[in-house]
Amino acid sequence: MSKTFTTLNYLKTMVEMRNQMAKGAPKYHYSSQEHFVLEEGKAYEYAKKPKGVTYGKWGHCFSNAYHLAQRWPERYTYCEGFATSIIPTLHAWCIDAETGFVVDNTWRHDHHDIAADRGYHGVEFPIWIASEIVYRKGTYGLIDAWNAGWPLMKEKLPDLYGSDFLLSAWLNRILSEIKEA
Repeated sequence: MSKTFTTLNYLKTMVEMRNQMAKGAPKYHYSSQEHFVLEEGKAYEYAKKPKGVTYGKWGHCFSNAYHLAQRWPERYTYCEGFATSIIPTLHAWCIDAETGFVVDNTWRHDHHDIAADRGYHGVEFPIWIASEIVYRKGTYGLIDAWNAGWPLMKEKLPDLYGSDFLLSAWLNRILSEIKEA
């Protein structure tokens, strides 16, 4: 992988391309999942998986990260965004509250030389918000909710750690668009 290629470059390129292609498409605040992550997320650094964290099932990153954050909410925050394995892909992981580093309990790359080159760029979600959305959807993953009409894309994301009243109003609007599973 080229050292000049990054997950951030991918996000910027995809947002530009999708904005050009989206003329006449429904007007959402975010033009794509990449736009959402680029505008609301930030870059994170990978570190070796902490002791006591086990790997989940390969290909189930959303449930693996969700269950880790749900099990230890004081230590790990659920995060969704894009990360680069071979190519940038929508992915989920946790952020360690003690170190600020990525805890990826799906991708087994602690022993690979390329682990440091994997770019993680994502949005942290409080576990109570993730839980409400997952429960209503009946599936894991918050950003790629195509079967619910991409409710997170429709309006500006509020400060997820701000006013409980504003968050509750926003979450109720999101949940009202998702059919109960």
